[in-house]
Amino acid sequence: MDSSKLMAAYSSGMMLNKKLTDLLDKPFSDSLDVELKANVGASLEQLNQLKPMNIMLALSMTYLIKDNEAIIKKYTGKPLDVFFAEQGKLTSKSITALETIEEQMDILFNKTSIEEQLNQLKSFIRTKNESIKSGNELMNSWFAHDLNKMYTISEDAMKLYGSEDDLIKNRNNNWIKKLPGIITKQSTFIAVGALHLPGSNGIVKQLQKLGYILTPIKL
Repeated sequence: MDSSKLMAAYSSGMMLNKKLTDLLDKPFSDSLDVELKANVGASLEQLNQLKPMNIMLALSMTYLIKDNEAIIKKYTGKPLDVFFAEQGKLTSKSITALETIEEQMDILFNKTSIEEQLNQLKSFIRTKNESIKSGNELMNSWFAHDLNKMYTISEDAMKLYGSEDDLIKNRNNNWIKKLPGIITKQSTFIAVGALHLPGSNGIVKQLQKLGYILTPIKL
């Protein structure tokens, strides 16, 4: 991404004319401030114009990293998506994005209203322990290659913290329209997030319905 796209992506997660402290009652603002300082290392005042979803993402990642530091430290290479993108360029391979960064940011920060995001944030903080447990179970299931368990965990989480249709199903449906045209042209490596694979609307089932034969390979 060039700098202009990065700036646009950053801006989509911001509230330009509102502040969180104006939208939240003081008791909750105070508890959120304590939580942010303890985990993110920044005060609510410093993050006051972030959209509530952005706050949830920051806390989720911090909880996940803290609780799984020993596992994460074993992996010192680049993130998978960065690695494949760089290797593709180095070997002059054709790289096709299934969606743009603008589309991704729109799904994350604009599909639900600020009011809905505020309610999700309140629920997220009040059920912090359950949120942390869910995140840890999701990561452990990923390392165990247990897609079915990942799917079950995400289904439960989506009921509280987001729209499964927007985050998973609709994106899968959009991608499955593009994939056959790409696959038929040449041998293709397709990389998607693990939660896009399982379930009746997952990429695996949808490709099978189109007649493709899929064989799992354990790495």
